[in-house]
Amino acid sequence: MGEIKSYKDLLIWQKGIKIVCLVYQLVKLFPKEELYALTSQLKRGSLFEIETQLLIANELSFIRNQTLYKEILG
Repeated sequence: MGEIKSYKDLLIWQKGIKIVCLVYQLVKLFPKEELYALTSQLKRGSLFEIETQLLIANELSFIRNQTLYKEILG
């Protein structure tokens, strides 16, 4: 394993950035009326909140990209 020079070298940080980017891609397809509700919560939620909110969004048929959905929940 390489030398860690900053927090950006940490795998957990790198994975966190990836999850955030995937969530932003996923919520672009949500209904506009969810902009200030579920979409907003997902963009600022903790990992456990994101998991719960994505499960809810999927049950409500807001998830249109199942590949991204499964990658986030991985």
